[in-house]
Amino acid sequence: MEELTWKSKILMMLFVAVFVSGILVGMRGEDLCIHDNAAYTILQPEIFVPEEIDTVLYDENLNQLYVCYNDASCVNVYSEEGCFLWAVSTPYLRSSYFALRNDQLLIYGLFDAYVYRAADGVFIKKDTVENLELSYEWEKEAVEKVEAGSFYFDTYQLYHAEEDGSLTTILARPWWYWLFNVSFFGILSLCGGIGIFTVLFIEHRKRNRAMREALHPFRYSVELSDPRATPFLKYFRATVVVHLVYIVLNLILGFLFDGLITILIIPLLVHLVISFIVLTIKLDAIPMTEKEEEIVGYWETRMGISFLLAFLSVFVVGMFA
Repeated sequence: MEELTWKSKILMMLFVAVFVSGILVGMRGEDLCIHDNAAYTILQPEIFVPEEIDTVLYDENLNQLYVCYNDASCVNVYSEEGCFLWAVSTPYLRSSYFALRNDQLLIYGLFDAYVYRAADGVFIKKDTVENLELSYEWEKEAVEKVEAGSFYFDTYQLYHAEEDGSLTTILARPWWYWLFNVSFFGILSLCGGIGIFTVLFIEHRKRNRAMREALHPFRYSVELSDPRATPFLKYFRATVVVHLVYIVLNLILGFLFDGLITILIIPLLVHLVISFIVLTIKLDAIPMTEKEEEIVGYWETRMGISFLLAFLSVFVVGMFA
């Protein structure tokens, strides 16, 4: 297949840089958010992690606010005026849940639960989720009406509702936390991915405009002179179909069941990389005419583009599901 024009190469490098930058920022943000604390029995100073607030618990008797962070598996505790009191943090739980029960603060994952005294954070015990009969049924409810005297939170801020209906910020985090938020690095990567797809698609259409009829996406009657090449052509077509099916299922199940199959993008990526390496070597050993190389290359490129669309669907589900 022909190489990209110099203009397309420049655009491709630019979009790849944007795409990779978004991925790297996201990975760095994930590293910064994880707070794997081995000294979980000891009270901590105020913990600063560029992570979204997962939930805020409020104890009316103690007049304390418990600001909880999922990946960090930690809780910062404040007075009603926003003054820091104490903090606790557990070893990394991957997916953390939080609860106030019987004057105790509980931080737990799928198996382990760490129990602290709600009043002052004194460590009580480590137990199992099963023994404590803890549940995972927690959902953030949308605020329809602000009630005076209540507390509310968004991504990085905590607010107190005043009598006139206004919100007073009692806890805020710096603006650069947003750099590690999925709404920033996700959109950054999404823009880069869309740019890459656009360049490839435009070049692809230019390269195959003369043979568009013969290479219609739904036409499977193309014959190759060497029968050894035919299975590769069918393989590329089948992989494109798999990617398209994944996109549809990922978007449907992702929005209905909170990203149910997004993790399957990893085996699809591994499969794509191995396919390009192995099949390219084998195809080079099969003699084909220039037109046949265009036909095979056309579907090989479609396989790559369809995977890119599948990858972008993961970002869409991650940002909006």
